[in-house]
Amino acid sequence: MEDDLPQIICGGEIIERVNEFKYLGVYFDSHFTFQRHFEHVLAKISSSVGCLLKIKRYLNLHLFKVLVNSFIYSHIDYCFPVWGNLSDTHIQTLQNKINSLLGSYFYPHICNKFQKYNKIAHFYENTHYKQISLNYPDLWERCNLLSVSERLKYFNSMTAFSAIRFPARVPEISELFKIGNSARSQNLILMEHEAEIFKNSAFYQAVLIWNSLNPEAKQSDNSLRKFKNIVDNWLILKRDSEFVHD
Repeated sequence: MEDDLPQIICGGEIIERVNEFKYLGVYFDSHFTFQRHFEHVLAKISSSVGCLLKIKRYLNLHLFKVLVNSFIYSHIDYCFPVWGNLSDTHIQTLQNKINSLLGSYFYPHICNKFQKYNKIAHFYENTHYKQISLNYPDLWERCNLLSVSERLKYFNSMTAFSAIRFPARVPEISELFKIGNSARSQNLILMEHEAEIFKNSAFYQAVLIWNSLNPEAKQSDNSLRKFKNIVDNWLILKRDSEFVHD
C-alpha cells in the first residue's frame, strides 16, 4: 500500500509524493506506464491532423511532408525511446491518425466519403469505425516516412549506437551496454528481469534492436551517417517482407 511507504526527507523538508509529474516535457507516472504522456501526444497530433486536413488541398507534396514532420512526428519523436515502448494497440492508434491524414491527402474523395459514412454509422448504430483499406506503406514511401513502430526501432538503435560508440557522452547509461563474449557478433548482453517495467525500458528495447541488426550495422568503424543508412535500409526491407495487406 502506498500509505505504508516511508516519508522521504531532504534538507529537513518532506518530499511530496505524487502519482504523476512532468519532467523535461515527458509525463511520468508512479508505475511508468506513460499513459498520461501517450494521451498528451495523441491529443497534440489529433489537433495537428485536424488542422492539416483543413488546408491539405492547398499544399504540394513537399510542403505537406514538411508540415507532417514538423507538427506530427515532432511530438512523437521527442524522447520516444523513453515513453514509446507501449502496447501494439497504443502504437497503432498513433499510426491510424497518420494513416487517415495520408489517405485523405492522396485519396480525398474516397477517404472523405468513407470516413463520413463510418462516423455516422458509429454514432447511430454503435458500430466500430474501420480504417479504409489502402496501401499505407506505399503512402509512407511517397512521403519518405517511417511508420510509428519503425521510428521507435530506429531511435532505439540510435540509443544503442551512441552508448556503444560514444560512451563518454553519457557514461551512466553507456556502462549498461556491454558486448558479449563473441566479439565477432558484437551482440550486447541482454540482462533478464521479470518486471515488465524493465522489459519496456529504453535500455532493454535498445539492446533487443541492436542484437537483431545485421553484422554490417555493428562494425566498429561505422560512422553515424553510415549506421543511420544501414538501419533505414534494414527497416524498409523488413517492411517489404513482413507487411501483409488487409
